[in-house]
Amino acid sequence: MLSVRDVTKKYGKFLANDNISFEVHPGEISVLLGPNGAGKSTIIKSIAGLLKFQGNIYINGHENKSLEAKRDLGYIPEMPFLYDMLTVWEHMVFIAKAYSLENWKDYAESLL
Repeated sequence: MLSVRDVTKKYGKFLANDNISFEVHPGEISVLLGPNGAGKSTIIKSIAGLLKFQGNIYINGHENKSLEAKRDLGYIPEMPFLYDMLTVWEHMVFIAKAYSLENWKDYAESLL
């Protein structure tokens, strides 16, 4: 379950998200809909733990910046970032170590 509670994000004096609250329960499909500049990307980046904000975000009961939450959340930015100097395998090793994943090698090898 995703729980967003009273999330506010400012960029300087610009208020991007103002006291946003919502929940997404297991099995539900949800959509963020709004015009350019409405704060959709800001709330997604906040959920992914990429921005500092006021309020609380929980993923399956864990604070969104915790390792447990990051294991349950997949996020692909608009412009995915890959290190030019790393091979595909080295990228997988990097991510596995960054998230302290266990037993990932067999699955990763099956993808290559």
